[in-house]
Amino acid sequence: MKEHKDDLDSILDRIIEKSFEEIIEFLEKNGISTDKKPKLKIIESSYSIEIYDILGYPILYAPIPSIVKIALAFWEMWKYRRIWGLYGESTGTVYIMKSTLIRNINRLLNFLYKRRRIGENLSSKNTKGYSITGIRLSEYNNAIYPAYINWNDIKNSVAKIPVYLTVGHELSHAFISKSDLVASTSEYLIYFYINKLYEYPEAYKIIEVSIKQYKEYIEKGKKLDFYDLGGCLAAIIIDKNKNKKLEELNIKDIIEKTKYLSEEDVINEIKSYKI
Repeated sequence: MKEHKDDLDSILDRIIEKSFEEIIEFLEKNGISTDKKPKLKIIESSYSIEIYDILGYPILYAPIPSIVKIALAFWEMWKYRRIWGLYGESTGTVYIMKSTLIRNINRLLNFLYKRRRIGENLSSKNTKGYSITGIRLSEYNNAIYPAYINWNDIKNSVAKIPVYLTVGHELSHAFISKSDLVASTSEYLIYFYINKLYEYPEAYKIIEVSIKQYKEYIEKGKKLDFYDLGGCLAAIIIDKNKNKKLEELNIKDIIEKTKYLSEEDVINEIKSYKI
């Protein structure tokens, strides 16, 4: 694991800062208001986060309601094994946890180095030195994301995947909705379109596999959390629009419609979607 750590530590700050700016620009270009831009704070460890309440008190000395609010936020992230980032509304800050990202990126790198692919029939290696591969971000994540892997610059290309998804999720909370269902849907859409994965037919094959997997989960009565439901809804939206060019899509309207969907609505959409 240590063979990647130093390199990742030195490049993650740059990737996080770049993704933060690129995603805000992407949202602006697609008509989503970003007037109140949050600050970005990169935290070395998820256990050393310093959050101030709306009155400016450090959390250690914050009034009880603020402590409860922050504790509940972290409990939610722990429950979904997603302690990668947090949007602090009272501080107007997006917090990104570097240590958690490094741990997951190392896991992906070591797996890719060993296998050169993830899952059966989910990877396409070609003579250009890259693959469009299906990956799971962690052992707790059911979604299979299409990912561009540059084998000549593997650490950078792998590091971008969880960073863009995490930053996209927290900026979605800042600009679009407090709902994790909505933020999880928009993070996937942002990640897919900002990284131009629509240019690769293999990406749509991976998305089809992911949707079919979710349909099976629901048919078997498996309980899915908001992150999984949002990821599957985004995959369905992308699949529905696979024959359209990016400039033909109204990203703002697509995301806006997801705000009015309940958990039951999304489950019914997954059940009824033909693929």
